[in-house]
Amino acid sequence: MNKSKITTMQLTVVGLMAALVFVCTYFFKIYIPVGDSQTMIKSANIVCLLSGLLFGSWIGGLAAGLGSFIFDLLDPRFIAGAPFTLINFFLMGFVCGKIAETYKKDQPRLKRDIIAAIAGALTYFVCYMIYSVVKNVIAGMQFGVAVSSFIVGKAWASGVNVVTGCVFSVLLAAPLRSALKKSKLSDGVLK
Repeated sequence: MNKSKITTMQLTVVGLMAALVFVCTYFFKIYIPVGDSQTMIKSANIVCLLSGLLFGSWIGGLAAGLGSFIFDLLDPRFIAGAPFTLINFFLMGFVCGKIAETYKKDQPRLKRDIIAAIAGALTYFVCYMIYSVVKNVIAGMQFGVAVSSFIVGKAWASGVNVVTGCVFSVLLAAPLRSALKKSKLSDGVLK
């Protein structure tokens, strides 16, 4: 994204992709109780990574962060963690998009998309793990117990989100990129 001038098209894409992240989180998820809290397996991670793959670091980061943040603000179970959600998902989309932006025409696009998606998803996983462990330590858990609690309770669901997000975002990126280029709606926005 051109940092000196944000276009109407860029704002529109951020809003549209953030709305898709919100809708996917709201409607296409499975809640999993973990002790006194919850985690979820959700399809929104696909859209978060796809935003970075298609539109780059800033648009991808803003769309992923804002869509997830708005969902958390509207759900009493997650409202307290909304600021951390904004940061974690922003970083997911941003890292994915930053790597996707380095694509050069003489390189295989698929390889770059795979690397970008994995890096973005792992960035989120690590941020979420740190947040979960620190939150539990602040609540009074010993560090080792907090780490074990994350691994046993939330790591597997986050792992499912990482894998499905990477696989489906990469599979969808090429045909969507092609369709956006043909439509000419993406001029100045598509990466």
